[in-house]
Amino acid sequence: MPSHTNLLNPFKKNYPSLKKFEYRDEQLEDPQLIINILELNTQLVTLNIELCCWNNALMTTICRHLTILEEFKLVELSIYTQSRIDKTSKFSHSTKIKKLNLCWDMLSPSSLESILLNCPQLEELKIESLRNHLSQEYFTTFNISRPTKIKKLEFGRINLSVSSLNSIFLNCPQLNDLNIRLPVDWKEAIKSVGSKCMDLKHLSIRPINPMQLRDSNGLFLELYQNEFLSSNSIYISTLTSLTLIGFNFSDSRAEYFKNFANLNSITYLEQDRTQYTRFKKEDIVDKEMWPGYRYILIDHKCKFDVKLIKL
Repeated sequence: MPSHTNLLNPFKKNYPSLKKFEYRDEQLEDPQLIINILELNTQLVTLNIELCCWNNALMTTICRHLTILEEFKLVELSIYTQSRIDKTSKFSHSTKIKKLNLCWDMLSPSSLESILLNCPQLEELKIESLRNHLSQEYFTTFNISRPTKIKKLEFGRINLSVSSLNSIFLNCPQLNDLNIRLPVDWKEAIKSVGSKCMDLKHLSIRPINPMQLRDSNGLFLELYQNEFLSSNSIYISTLTSLTLIGFNFSDSRAEYFKNFANLNSITYLEQDRTQYTRFKKEDIVDKEMWPGYRYILIDHKCKFDVKLIKL
């Protein structure tokens, strides 16, 4: 008997105190066991499942039976393939979900739009593609057709078109936390953020896929000089924290951020660790380049982060 069956069978009854259920399985071939558990535990508030096998029956069960679910994370585990067959899945009923995290390569944009329509209480949304080879040409467009309550929005490994970003930002008037990967047309994307996000407090930016970018240093410099120093983007006056992912910290300086009226911290993530091993820790940050800031270094196995905090 498969080990996952032995593990899941004890949950095939109601546990009134069970509010959070998390499960990951790369070998499960049929989600019926999961469906049975969910049907018997309608009191769940948080659901986190990572599976290779999912179908409309599973999504229908979640929507129909978990009527007080507030947080839902679904990760599609699948083997590498160059081809794709879009899967269609919809919520048939309105839900109370406030936090939605979908890491789902084969989900069609129309399905996502349908799911969002049935999450009227949604406050946090994360959409991510597991595989970069699919994210460049697919999932460039999806739209939000009516105003939402979304406050926190994250796009991971997907390159949305500027028209889609415009639609999303216009219908997220309460948005205050944005994590975005710059698309090929990154200048227009930044312009969209700067003109349509009216009250951003936290902004995280990841540059375009390096394979599509000939001159990353040129992009960074242009963003600093033409956007941060020279633009009239609304977020210049509203941001309290800025995170730059994959930007080269050694090419930056405090001067680039002098126009940010309320900025308290700047964080550079995923820095090349050769700098960390080449210099003494106290020499990584040139204090003459960063007057008025203190810094924290966060060491990882392959990378390191630099957080600068305004004094």
